[in-house]
Amino acid sequence: MATDAFVAQTSKCRTRSVRWWSVLFCAASLGLVTDYCQAAADFRLSEGRKVRMTLYAKGSLTPAITMAADRIFTDRHHLGFFKVRVMPVVVVEGLRLGIAPSATNLDWPASIRSKLVPVARATSQIECRNLQVGWLPETQPRLEARRLLLPSSAKGTYAVLEDVTLHSGGEVVRVPHARLLLEGQPGRVAWEAQGAAFQWDLSTAQVLTSAKPSS
Repeated sequence: MATDAFVAQTSKCRTRSVRWWSVLFCAASLGLVTDYCQAAADFRLSEGRKVRMTLYAKGSLTPAITMAADRIFTDRHHLGFFKVRVMPVVVVEGLRLGIAPSATNLDWPASIRSKLVPVARATSQIECRNLQVGWLPETQPRLEARRLLLPSSAKGTYAVLEDVTLHSGGEVVRVPHARLLLEGQPGRVAWEAQGAAFQWDLSTAQVLTSAKPSS
């Protein structure tokens, strides 16, 4: 009888423990779901098609930056073999930027987040697909990339570029992976190849450096 009573009491304690853990788990899950839903709602506000925008320098009527995107929508990355879903990312599809010579010092990468997708959270990932960056009034882009991934933090020092095509002095330079530098002069692309470091500048369309990386 004592043993049966002990078993019953133990079973009851385990039941209570399971219930408490269930309550705690549900509460935690509810918090996560609430945050996720809020983020999803913010991302939905960023969706659109055939988006056009023109930015002007202060006190000027001449366009400084033109921005056009075929589509802005929410996508989700997957991790691992089981495709575990993570937080959504804002995708800017078919982004075309035109930079005026007078806007050389304007931070056009930051304008993608602050102007084109202003409702995205500061910590949100923004991915630009099929990117083209030109120099007004030229019609051919100087910089093309299959993918540009902006850092989720405003303190990031570079953005990731993939499958890059650079037009430099009549020549075409293709780089599989590069970095769009976000510090200093805007529009500088850096990469390494064959033991050397290279840097290309949008305003001059020239390779600035070709030296061995410092050890």
